[in-house]
Amino acid sequence: VACDNFTWINGINYNQSNFNDSDTLINSDGCDSIVFLFLEILPIPQFSYQQNNVLCNGQSNASIDLTISSLNIESIIWSNGETSEDIDSLSSGTYSVLITDSNSCSSNTSFTVTEPDLLITSIFYNDLLCFNDSSGYIDLTVTGGSSNYNYLWSNGSTNEDLNNLSSGYYYVNILDDNNCFVFDSITISQPNVLSFNSSENNVLCYGDSSGSILINVSG
Repeated sequence: VACDNFTWINGINYNQSNFNDSDTLINSDGCDSIVFLFLEILPIPQFSYQQNNVLCNGQSNASIDLTISSLNIESIIWSNGETSEDIDSLSSGTYSVLITDSNSCSSNTSFTVTEPDLLITSIFYNDLLCFNDSSGYIDLTVTGGSSNYNYLWSNGSTNEDLNNLSSGYYYVNILDDNNCFVFDSITISQPNVLSFNSSENNVLCYGDSSGSILINVSG
């Protein structure tokens, strides 16, 4: 009796039940013996599975759902110590399972649970050119997670980038396809208001060029 397949002394691998064979063995003294093989192949446990990977980087919400079609299963042993048919609350990594039936035939396989890259944002921005104008902009770049990002800015915009901004504090909430979340913010500044003051010196004598005007500009 063998499970799944059997390799005999003649080097032939058998994978069929109720197979009969014979072979002649000769020892070092020249004596020979005839050996008979009466083979019964038992099936190993059969199963299918559904694997759900980690949704967001660093989480532990993956699962592996086995569906075992074979009967008379004696034990299920996972590499993380679980003995149930299905396992969940998994982080990324490799998990193996050994399934054994009442005939001591077993199947084993491994699963690699993956997770998306960490959601990361970077912001390039430009402050206002002049006091109280709307020349500011924000150029946002998002990487990691799942694609098809959704944006919601503090000013109500759902675009990735913002243009024609006045000064102020802006923040953005970003969700990917798996509802993984990341937050970022930036403050757009403006220069001080442009102002000046002046002082004048009048002409000292009629017709000369002794007058002057001094202007001080700030902002």
